[in-house]
Amino acid sequence: MAHGVALIWSYRNRISQKEVFYPFFCVMAKLTQNWDKPDSGMPAVWERLFLFPRESRMDEKCSGRQEAGFMWYVIQVSGGQEEGTARLMQKRIPRDILTECFIPRKERKKKFKGIWRQVEEILFPGYVFAVTEAPGELFLRLKAVERMTKLLREETFFYPLSSEEEEMIQGIGDKRHVTRISRIVVGPEAGRDREVVILDGPLKNQEGRIVRYNLHKREVTVRIPFMGNDVELRLGIEMVGERGRKAGS
Repeated sequence: MAHGVALIWSYRNRISQKEVFYPFFCVMAKLTQNWDKPDSGMPAVWERLFLFPRESRMDEKCSGRQEAGFMWYVIQVSGGQEEGTARLMQKRIPRDILTECFIPRKERKKKFKGIWRQVEEILFPGYVFAVTEAPGELFLRLKAVERMTKLLREETFFYPLSSEEEEMIQGIGDKRHVTRISRIVVGPEAGRDREVVILDGPLKNQEGRIVRYNLHKREVTVRIPFMGNDVELRLGIEMVGERGRKAGS
């Protein structure tokens, strides 16, 4: 009995007052079945009780989009842990729950010892993207992943993207979720401003989102919606010519 009271008290210190009944359900589920193993098959009644407060709030975020099928979620992780977390998720979570797990990337040019080289970098550092039709089940499975348990106590670490955000990120990426370099031409200098025309690439028809150009670093800053806010991203460009320049000049 003392052990049971101590266990309940230890759980109580880790949760909010809104989840006051959460430890009771956890202890009872623990007594009835070994539910902490992902494949143990927690009884449906305990699963519903176990998920209750957070899954219901998650459903509120997704209301109106559940019937659309697959949804994109972002999962916040520690910087530098994106690849490891994505591999762990793919290994531990079945495909019927985690349809796809990926990390959007971008191409850009960087100069190394005076030579420009093309590299790939993470587009949204600190985030892993997940596609699922079952966000509640995915959230439960994520809680069984060791490095995710602490992060998932905060709802902002598991966030559904809106249709606009999803379409925007899909629009600038390819099938591998890589944002390629856009090719541009620039006009002659007119004071400090130069006319820039995007020939092709993910920035084509996205000129209204461009905040500024940095021709010296071969990058452009764009503003896009992400997690309910506008964020600025630096994307790669390549200058392939200058408008108005005469041949041979």
